[in-house]
Amino acid sequence: MNNAVRSLILGGLSVSLLTGCLEDDFDYSSNLARRTYLYGQDASYNMMFQIEDRAGMTADVIPGIPVVRDNIIASVMDKPVEERGNISVQVTKGQPAKIRLKTANDLPVDLGYYEVGGTIQFAVRVHDRPLETEVCDELGGNCSYDIKSIRMTASTDKNVEIADPYYVDLTSAFHAIAGSPEYQTIKVPTSCFRDTLGSFNKTVIPLEIHSESDVRFDISEVTMIRETDTAGDVLRCTDPVDTNEVIRTDDEGVSWLYKMNDNAPSTGWARTPASWGSASPRISWQGQSMVVHYNNASPGSNGGVLLRTADQEFKDVSRLIDNGYLRFWIIVEDYASHPTKQIQVNMEGDRSNNSQVVYLEPGFAENKGEWVTIPLKSLFTRGNGAIEHTLALNLNKALNIRARGVSGNDTLNGVKFRVSNIQLTTNP
Repeated sequence: MNNAVRSLILGGLSVSLLTGCLEDDFDYSSNLARRTYLYGQDASYNMMFQIEDRAGMTADVIPGIPVVRDNIIASVMDKPVEERGNISVQVTKGQPAKIRLKTANDLPVDLGYYEVGGTIQFAVRVHDRPLETEVCDELGGNCSYDIKSIRMTASTDKNVEIADPYYVDLTSAFHAIAGSPEYQTIKVPTSCFRDTLGSFNKTVIPLEIHSESDVRFDISEVTMIRETDTAGDVLRCTDPVDTNEVIRTDDEGVSWLYKMNDNAPSTGWARTPASWGSASPRISWQGQSMVVHYNNASPGSNGGVLLRTADQEFKDVSRLIDNGYLRFWIIVEDYASHPTKQIQVNMEGDRSNNSQVVYLEPGFAENKGEWVTIPLKSLFTRGNGAIEHTLALNLNKALNIRARGVSGNDTLNGVKFRVSNIQLTTNP
């Protein structure tokens, strides 16, 4: 495994991309008995893809020619006709359609061994973001989004309908990874479908994707791996009554995390700052700025400030990953004796999911106010090209800002900086 660190310079900052510590798109354990390939070159079962249009008309996806039904088209790509190649799928006309992986003879297979703490994993490349339309009343107010969902289920019978809550919503995951040139791995717990299947020991359809939205994507290897459902990059089972709030920008292209206002309460959905670490800095306020001051840090100790969600709930920022930015104003009043004179930032969620760390350039904003603008795509993309879509769906620490970590006799003591106007924006 290559653990080399490379840096991408973005104006006054750099993104640390650790090209190996998070490379777990598939579980390449030496214990191959934990994994079975359902579709792909190494498949252990005779399975094939089938499409179904809005009228319920089906067609098997056959290598060599595009397969068309009313509002869905699919074709095998990238491989010779005798191999099980990647599948290109396009749903059109704003109507629902499905693509499913099924046993070729429609007879059940026993996958029960792999469902124990297991996940169904598939590689997907999403070309177009799922369709969402803003709907307002006659006066242009009371607006809401008509979300066309993309869902996944599994069943023993192709005629089993998707019903709450026995599906996993893929809509936000597709938004988060849309536009990436790399295939992304989606991991879904088998436990989400147990009430539909009873067990995976009689499975006809281990994977079905139902789209209500026009969308274009490619799907590749499908695997099932036992004892993998607690990993940080595994999607959660869908609970229709407990979904995370989707963060969107206003008419000016801004979503405020934390905005301090003169003579008025602060605003924003992440306006709950808290210091952390053994070098826990003191937080105070000056005008419209939050002041962070390391005034009691011992040598080698570290810490920073987290901006937590105000309602203590997880947020979904998937709609902003492709074209959004983290933006804030900063001035460093004193770098003191910091060895590199750098500030670092990242974003965090549950299950120890953290974004990439961005380091501002040495001496950045020293005694001079500067704007920092960081593409969310760079924060949420690992060194191997994988996008942290599960973090984008489950964000509860919108900003972790700190003086760059030290060790040994180096110290953060005396470092002092101010930040303000912390936002996500599509209009930097």
